[in-house]
Amino acid sequence: MQEQGPHKAARDAATLVSRRTVNLGAAWSVPVIVGAFAAPAAAGSTVVPATPILGSVTAQKGQAVDGNRQVTFYFSFADVKGSYSVVLTALTGGPWATLPTVAVMVTPSAPTASFLLTRPDNNATTHETVTYTVNGITQTATVRIDLHA
Repeated sequence: MQEQGPHKAARDAATLVSRRTVNLGAAWSVPVIVGAFAAPAAAGSTVVPATPILGSVTAQKGQAVDGNRQVTFYFSFADVKGSYSVVLTALTGGPWATLPTVAVMVTPSAPTASFLLTRPDNNATTHETVTYTVNGITQTATVRIDLHA
């Protein structure tokens, strides 16, 4: 015998799922589905470091020009995984001309930045602190400069 009357109508209403409930469930499942597709793509990506690792800074004495000495600085970087803008901003023991320098790009195929600066020639050997930026991040290093004739 089938149930009739208000009890059957109440029980049927309780078992039905409203459109609002279905829409809420669908709306909450979208981020889960999107996350499921985005996660594998992100898992295989590599993070490019903010700056490459400085391998060395060297200075090479150049020509004497009008009582001044040209010195070329070489910044050799390791672990270069993108393009980086390098600027030589300051040196102790100056006065050094042409500071800050024009930016030089460092890439995986060209991991060394070179800068030609001029200072009064005094035939000395010094250790100086160089301040430089890589993509706007300031860093320092020490370099030995031999200006003996």
